Amino acid sequence: AALFLLVLMMLYRQIPSIFVIVSQLCIIMGVFLFCGTIYLKHLCDFSAISQLAPFGGVLFMLSFVALLPLIKYL
Repeated sequence: AALFLLVLMMLYRQIPSIFVIVSQLCIIMGVFLFCGTIYLKHLCDFSAISQLAPFGGVLFMLSFVALLPLIKYL
């Protein structure tokens, strides 16, 4: 995810677009939701929060979908 964020930062310098910003935000929120809920589940034995992990995965996938309108620039 960190490498993808670096690539998106370089892409934003070349093509300043709201789609790149949305993609970056989806990645950051997706990583926090997915990994954060798994960490909380195992470290704090808080199993109810693990139901949010799939939403983090969906946000991570949406970060790639948000870049589809920029295909014409590549």
